[in-house]
Amino acid sequence: MESFIIVFAVGLTLLLALVIGRLLNWRIPPMSRRIVEIVFLVGLLPLIVLLIGRLWALHWYNTLLRSVAGLVRLARLMVGSQREQSLC
Repeated sequence: MESFIIVFAVGLTLLLALVIGRLLNWRIPPMSRRIVEIVFLVGLLPLIVLLIGRLWALHWYNTLLRSVAGLVRLARLMVGSQREQSLC
């Protein structure tokens, strides 16, 4: 995980350097641009996948918590109705 963040940071820094170079009208070889784009994407894609994975896991975790809470409520209702029947 940390290695992807480092690669992403390096790629982002190089990409920022390319943008500044373009703004200052520096001549940048096409091969250099391709290398920077590849380094940036190699770091960016795993971070996107990890973010989506964490959001997906959070969704399933929340769904599980809601299901357990629903079962607890149902159990309380059943226990309450049994107590009422036993009092009658």
